[in-house]
Amino acid sequence: YPVSGCTMSSTAKQKKSSTWSLPPLTSTGYLFIKNFWVQAAVLVAVAVGFYANTVSNKYALDDDIVMRQNTYVQKGFGGIGEILTNDAYKSFYQSLGVEQQLAGGRYRPLSIVSFAIEQSIFGECYGERFEVVRDKVLQLQKKAGLTAAEQKELNDAIAERMELDKKITETTLELAPIRHIFQIVWYALLLVVLLVFLRECVFRTNTEIAFLAVLLFGMHPIHTEVVANVKSRDEIFSLLFITLTFISFFRYS
Repeated sequence: YPVSGCTMSSTAKQKKSSTWSLPPLTSTGYLFIKNFWVQAAVLVAVAVGFYANTVSNKYALDDDIVMRQNTYVQKGFGGIGEILTNDAYKSFYQSLGVEQQLAGGRYRPLSIVSFAIEQSIFGECYGERFEVVRDKVLQLQKKAGLTAAEQKELNDAIAERMELDKKITETTLELAPIRHIFQIVWYALLLVVLLVFLRECVFRTNTEIAFLAVLLFGMHPIHTEVVANVKSRDEIFSLLFITLTFISFFRYS
């Protein structure tokens, strides 16, 4: 311990630790919209306003493969385990009786799980029975020299498959507006999360720039296909969770 009138040696001196802190969230005052919740409400209104017209849309592009022709989705809650443990297009290829056609496959289960949940809550689930009938038809069609009884069994199975396919088509079409509504909801949530990221991690000293950046992002027409095409929910989820990862890493760091 130092004695009055004596000086500490350089080896005894301890360096004072400094704590680094983030700059405060501030605004330059260019806009009247500064509060986070007001900014978030504006972004949600933009998402709804720009894409409300998609609610009356049906399906497009890969929607049919991922939903109507996916027996895992048509099973509802019962198909979630298979969605999580199989390629995204496995069920579709099985219905065609062919092997994997895409090199490396496609594994993006979260959006497909959300479709299965919607199927259970808002629609009808015919996937279990359709899978049984489909496999029976494929098995009998591959068999050579069918007996009269087997031929009748095949014809009955084909007729039942066609009836089930009709019911699946009807219930899938009935779900189209609901799925488009959820598409807008997820997009609006993405905009709010992007706002949190830019305000907290990038533009802390000018939160209005963060708001304007997300506002431009939300209105930009380049995102139209992603929101209007239900299958592209995986794109929304991708950016949503990437952004949440950035926020989490920034807070940890």
